[in-house]
Amino acid sequence: MKNLIILFIVFFSVASFGQDNTQVDNTNIQVAFIPAIAPEEKFDITTFNGSIYSEDNFVKAQIIDKLSQRTVTTFLRYDVYRDIFETNSTPSEKDYQYLKQGKAIEVLLKNTRYIYSSFTDQEGNSKIGYLQELAILDDTTIFYRREKTVLFPEKATNSYKLDSKGKIKDNYYYIVKRTDKKAVPTKITKKNIASFFPENQQKRVTEITKAEKLKFKDSKDILTLTRLL
Repeated sequence: MKNLIILFIVFFSVASFGQDNTQVDNTNIQVAFIPAIAPEEKFDITTFNGSIYSEDNFVKAQIIDKLSQRTVTTFLRYDVYRDIFETNSTPSEKDYQYLKQGKAIEVLLKNTRYIYSSFTDQEGNSKIGYLQELAILDDTTIFYRREKTVLFPEKATNSYKLDSKGKIKDNYYYIVKRTDKKAVPTKITKKNIASFFPENQQKRVTEITKAEKLKFKDSKDILTLTRLL
């Protein structure tokens, strides 16, 4: 049976991002949502080792509507496996909805921005999905792409081995977009990081990288660098 997807409009108001409120008012802003209908999976992903989320709990975050120039504060959780945000007016896991994907809607989660954009993946395929914005430079923007894949359980091949459990595997990589060019996967290391920055910042980038022992194996090091620059 095919899932019935119904789009509807929910009105939200701007709530204070700094407060620890457990509920958010729902008036004033137009943001499109999709009802959270359980996907027709042939396996129970909750029994697999690992998580489909960037983190398991709902976190207070902001949704930015670029068309109306309005912002709403709500609770979000990023389902990396399905590349979609779950949203709720409270931190509860019950009765959540999916945030409708679109280039006009951005998410500010833990002080980093997520945009819905086209890019080229590691296999050279053209895709569209969420990119975490790490640094905006003169003619270059550095993003981080988060993906998760499922490794299915396997039966033991003989009596000396145990059945293997299903696993959820992380796959994260950098995406770089230069002015008027495509967003493409790019290897970033402590040796080449300075080359992505304007010439007048490159010496300071090298100094910070060395002092903080940054290796750029994940997005945290880029965020540390830009914060100290």
